[in-house]
Amino acid sequence: MKLPILKLLTLAKVSSVPSLLVVAAGLVVPALAARVSRGLAEKGYKAWAHEDPPENPEDPALSLRHAIAWTIISGTVGGLSRLLAGRLLASRPRLR
Repeated sequence: MKLPILKLLTLAKVSSVPSLLVVAAGLVVPALAARVSRGLAEKGYKAWAHEDPPENPEDPALSLRHAIAWTIISGTVGGLSRLLAGRLLASRPRLR
């Protein structure tokens, strides 16, 4: 049994397969970078707050200070890592 992605690749023109790989990398690499950086942000938050980061910053039981801190940290770190990964991919020569 073939996987659906393999079926799509067999239908694609041979010259478009590298293009599909570039598109796939453009989607996967920034997401992976954000995931890794979020893990690092969680470690930084634990060192600062001496507790796990909140799962839901909107929870009223959570202090406003910790909710704002986690939102700023995770948003900034995740956004910057996606930006840098995207710029890194954009600077690479394209496959033809």
